[in-house]
Amino acid sequence: MLNYSMKLKELLDVLHKIVLIMNSNKIEYQLSGSLAGKFYGLIRTSNDIDFALPIKHCNDIKNLFAKYVIKEFYRCKDDFFDLDQIKCNIDGVQVEFGFNEDGFYHSHTTCKKIPLAYFWDPTIMSFRDIEIAVQSIDKLLEYKSQNRHPFKAINQMEDAQELSKILETGSWRDFQIEPT
Repeated sequence: MLNYSMKLKELLDVLHKIVLIMNSNKIEYQLSGSLAGKFYGLIRTSNDIDFALPIKHCNDIKNLFAKYVIKEFYRCKDDFFDLDQIKCNIDGVQVEFGFNEDGFYHSHTTCKKIPLAYFWDPTIMSFRDIEIAVQSIDKLLEYKSQNRHPFKAINQMEDAQELSKILETGSWRDFQIEPT
């Protein structure tokens, strides 16, 4: 069973709040990153909430979450990604909304353009009393396997190995992120 820590509860409470707002405003999104992995049974604790969204929802997010914005629409460009983001602090939890139509993925030897649709394959799951769009386990595993960010490489490799086992056994189909 999941170690249901206080930090996870805080993350899930904020996640619920955000998803209610986005769903009621018909915002297309998918939960991504380590918290998305938690929905499949990933053990590692996430420290933030990451969303991927089409760029057309940038102003919607900026307006809906205006009182929480700590870094307004900025370019997040590093050795691995090139996309636009809005960073918020919602009830003490860092939330990053990443926007793109086409992003860039950088490896040690190449830079390639990746359309948003490439990693856009949400799985609709039940979460508390709502539905949530979570990046598919296949695409999450692919992302975690490719991402070799120097500060995150160990966590990403461990996540990829764990997600691979979860996918192989099919155990994610019966997993519940919160104890009942």
